[in-house]
Amino acid sequence: AIELSERLLQALKVPFVISGEPVHVGVSIGVAVAPEAGSERQDLLRKADIALYDAKKRGRGCYQIFSEAMGDTVKQRRQVEADLRNALANGEELQLFYQPLYSDASEITGAEALLRWKHPVHGSMSPVFLISVAEESGMIMQLGDWVLREACRMAVKADIPLMSVNVSAVQLRDEHFAERCLAIIRQENVAPERIQLEVTETVLIENPDLTVRIFETLREAGIRIAIDDFGTGYSSMSYLRNYPVDRLKIDRSFVQALSE
Repeated sequence: AIELSERLLQALKVPFVISGEPVHVGVSIGVAVAPEAGSERQDLLRKADIALYDAKKRGRGCYQIFSEAMGDTVKQRRQVEADLRNALANGEELQLFYQPLYSDASEITGAEALLRWKHPVHGSMSPVFLISVAEESGMIMQLGDWVLREACRMAVKADIPLMSVNVSAVQLRDEHFAERCLAIIRQENVAPERIQLEVTETVLIENPDLTVRIFETLREAGIRIAIDDFGTGYSSMSYLRNYPVDRLKIDRSFVQALSE
């Protein structure tokens, strides 16, 4: 199985030529070996699929052989998905914390909303893990709507001049994302000029045409757009020319060696 997987990976690295143009195809492989992983066909297929999921999670273009630890991880993740659905339904476990934003004169100019989940069993869940589960389970739009609505309510209640909210790259794949945001902001009676949406650099690469349209619609309404973690990915000054953005949040890794 290992030898076959390696041969398949090598064979599919060679581009196909279609209408004179080279076309590259990638492959990820999941392997389940009998009788260690089971003896029933359906069980082996299910476990090979779990191994395939693990191969994709490791960056694709590789193979993984099923182990029981993978099965346990999948079970845990499914349970977390179910728990997250309940948390969204009851609205009691999810919380927003607010980090102040300061000017160079040390005056508070706004706040950034930070999502936290206090799980009834596991305690404080990693925000990175929480977002990845929401993205993979299809709950990210619902979760994003909840975060924006709660942040808008706090902006009104605390009279915060600027409320900054993080947005997932998956949310920006929805062509109606701008309309969803504007509808929530109108319902909560917040001036769009008081809302800033933060995205990472990967958003600018995945679907540039759609991203530009969404950004333009949001900015025309008065919402500000910020690029978060600038300097950690494919940082390019062309972003500043090609994308309608208002602010760059420069990651410390980009500047921490300047003094040296």
